[in-house]
Amino acid sequence: VVPVGLTGHREGLYPLQAVDSLHAREIIELVDRFRSEMIHPSSASLEHFDEEYSGIDQESKFVYCADELYNRAGIDIPEAEYYDDFPQIENGVGMIRDFLDAAERLETVEGALKYTGKVALVTGISMEPYLLQFAERLMTFTDNLEVRVVAVRNHFFGESVTVSGLLTGRDIIAALQDIDSDETVLLPPNCLNIEGLFLDDLSLEDVAKSLNVSVCQGEYDPVDTFFKDEG
Repeated sequence: VVPVGLTGHREGLYPLQAVDSLHAREIIELVDRFRSEMIHPSSASLEHFDEEYSGIDQESKFVYCADELYNRAGIDIPEAEYYDDFPQIENGVGMIRDFLDAAERLETVEGALKYTGKVALVTGISMEPYLLQFAERLMTFTDNLEVRVVAVRNHFFGESVTVSGLLTGRDIIAALQDIDSDETVLLPPNCLNIEGLFLDDLSLEDVAKSLNVSVCQGEYDPVDTFFKDEG
């Protein structure tokens, strides 16, 4: 279950309403009630379960709220158990929990750093608070790394679109006009397609050439983004 995505290009279209904090809380409560019914069906619903839910694995919770709903509601992201085996992670359902759990490996990582010096860590608006926490923790492990988080506003689709997977090359370039010549830019792992292009058809190389700095694409695992595999 995801909140409706509304771009800034809706002239003449049906006036859909964005999901605010109150609506997000109501949606989460509704989904939680349904999940509970799926796990522990009432005697009344059991009579119709085979007919209505014949294709559903009763060991699965079946329905999940997107990360963005929790962010908008101001509610903490659920633990990993909420998402079963993360079947909808590519749609932003459980991606933050996966990130947070992966970041815990900072406490035990032993590999060498992939980057030293100054790094600009690019993200969307919705992920900014989590990246800020990670960057602060990361810099306590080494004196050779200075990380700043750059949250990019989406002018291509409209500022209501806040996820990193819908960032364009031009918006990233605009957000990094103050880049230092000795900084390395690390992009989100999901803002480039399999051909290495952004949604506006710019390439990673186009961004690097425009900014005249080194630009790399990060990993989904934040620790793997910064540390080499010691093996």
